[in-house]
Amino acid sequence: MFVEVQKTIELTNVASNYDTACKIRAYIAAVEASITKETLDDQTVQWIDWAKKKADCYDPTVARNDEYFGKREHKKSENEKALKKSGYRW
Repeated sequence: MFVEVQKTIELTNVASNYDTACKIRAYIAAVEASITKETLDDQTVQWIDWAKKKADCYDPTVARNDEYFGKREHKKSENEKALKKSGYRW
């Protein structure tokens, strides 16, 4: 029974990551749809590329390595894989 519970938890964690990737991609699509020739600039193009890479990191079907955070451990809980600020700030 423990194995079944663990597998189910892992499945919901992976599905949550997939859902996040889909939301990011939907947001990117909305941003792209709102861009005109006049508002398209290098900064926007770079942001879109960056955001698509982040979506690929969250998506367990792609599982892209993030250049800063490495490979996302999709089966872990949200608390275990939550991004945390580190270091001191004066």
